[in-house]
Amino acid sequence: MGRKRFDESYRREVVELSYRRDSIQSLSKELGISPDLIYRWRRELISKVPLQWASNEPISREELELENRRLKRAIQEIEEDKEILKKAIDIFSLRNRKSSN
Repeated sequence: MGRKRFDESYRREVVELSYRRDSIQSLSKELGISPDLIYRWRRELISKVPLQWASNEPISREELELENRRLKRAIQEIEEDKEILKKAIDIFSLRNRKSSN
């Protein structure tokens, strides 16, 4: 049995869903495709977007929205990391205060 072929619009839809979902694993099970395939489609789509910007070719609204969602997700992850680091600093600061008293 040969490989399944997925058209570009389906791949984009899957990539968009992958940025909205918490788990690529659950999405891949739901769709019946490999998580590695989703990650590859993400890389491929992301690698195409900057090339289009650099070449001054028209960029579709869909591609801009996809990139916007990707960037918002990256910002959200950075904000979460920042909050974790703030909490860690607070914990270590409390330990240092207790040990110096």
